[in-house]
Amino acid sequence: MISCKTYEQLSKEELYSLLKLRQDVFIIEQASIYGDIDDLDEQALHYLVYQSTPNDSLGLLGYARSRKVQAKDTIKIERVVLHPSVRNEGLGKVLVNRVLKDALRLYPSAEPVLSAQTLATGFYQKFGFEEFGQPYDDCGIEHIDMRYPLPNLSV
Repeated sequence: MISCKTYEQLSKEELYSLLKLRQDVFIIEQASIYGDIDDLDEQALHYLVYQSTPNDSLGLLGYARSRKVQAKDTIKIERVVLHPSVRNEGLGKVLVNRVLKDALRLYPSAEPVLSAQTLATGFYQKFGFEEFGQPYDDCGIEHIDMRYPLPNLSV
């Protein structure tokens, strides 16, 4: 079950769970010391993936956020993460499909973009994302920017 909520709609338990999952994977598992709490969660839509309900004993299985960047007319897809116990089971595809579908529906003229760990670029390419720019170090992990090209409707 995937739920999509604004920051204001998140319960304290949901906020704690998503921050813990992000910390467990991005900071502890990947040994990358960075400021995960970046003052952008309040502007984002939050996608939470549970087995069946938020009270399930397995807890939060996956998470992603998206947010509209007005100055660049883009939708940033960020913090895509799965619990280690459910990786390589197709849940990541379901999650990214949902986030991308919502982004295109809510903001049809805004280009979806993301900063991918270079090891994950093949995963995002399956959705149609394309690399742009040069790889860069983001707190000890190599990343590259990717975008989902919008169709040219002016033809």
